[in-house]
Amino acid sequence: MIIASCGHELTEKENLGITILIKSRTKKGNKAVSYINVCNKCFERYKKENLILKTDEDVNKYLKR
Repeated sequence: MIIASCGHELTEKENLGITILIKSRTKKGNKAVSYINVCNKCFERYKKENLILKTDEDVNKYLKR
């Protein structure tokens, strides 16, 4: 049994899940980036909510570097 970062058990079809970078926040509310592994269902949710960062440019733009 493999549990993804999202907390869901990965199915055999999902193999090892999908590794993504997402927009997140620190405990103090500052912008941060999280590197996580998720199931297909959560991947679609993150995608729908526009939280996935696909490139270094996306990361820098989000963090405003």
